[in-house]
Amino acid sequence: MRQLIEAVTLEGQNVRVSARDPLPVDPKALAIAAAIRVFERYPALVRLTLSVGNDQLTVSREEVDRLPGNLPGLQGRPRLPRGGEVFELMQSSWSPTARVASGAAGMGTRAWGVRRRDLVGLALMATAVVLVARAIANVPLERWMPTERRAALAERF
Repeated sequence: MRQLIEAVTLEGQNVRVSARDPLPVDPKALAIAAAIRVFERYPALVRLTLSVGNDQLTVSREEVDRLPGNLPGLQGRPRLPRGGEVFELMQSSWSPTARVASGAAGMGTRAWGVRRRDLVGLALMATAVVLVARAIANVPLERWMPTERRAALAERF
């Protein structure tokens, strides 16, 4: 594609790109795709003009901002997940917000278990007690087990 570009000039806040005629792609699609990448990389620029032969196509930042978000060919690279992201409740130390939310959920689950008055209610209450205790103590559940039991589970899994 680079061999098709004849010149790139910067005129204030505008970029002018001159390309050879004929282009192997739709000039309007090329202008929009180039504008998206240029505006993303250089926030001070406001307009991109693509010249192909005698035709000129101008794309402004406002036009790019108004594009619908479902044009996969014009979206650029997808955001890659950052390494090491772990769900909050799977971490060894919970944030205060997660602790309050878990404690409230545990208390609600306990109340629901008390109202049921059956075996499922008993299981709900037991789960709620563990959840509230974990939220209050902020200590990972595996540290609540004896060391020998922890080692046996580590070998098994």
